[in-house]
Amino acid sequence: MKDKSKRLMSMNVYITNIPPEEVPTNYVHSLYSLRWQVEILFKTWKSFFEIDECKDIKKERLECHLALFILRNRMTK
Repeated sequence: MKDKSKRLMSMNVYITNIPPEEVPTNYVHSLYSLRWQVEILFKTWKSFFEIDECKDIKKERLECHLALFILRNRMTK
C-alpha cells in the first residue's frame, strides 16, 4: 500500500453546521463517535425488538410490545 493511501486511511473528515463557539473543533470527533454509538444501539433495538413494526404508536403501547417481546424470548429459551 502506498504511503499516501495509508495517510488518507487514517484521516477522518467531518462536515457540520455547528458553530465552533458552540462546540470546539476538537470535540467534534467525540460527539460523532457518541452519535454513531446511538445509531448502532437503535439499529440493534430495531432488529432485536422488532421495533420497526411499531411505527406511529403511543409510548405505552411500545412499552407493552417490548415487555411482551422480552417475555416471549425468555419463555422460549
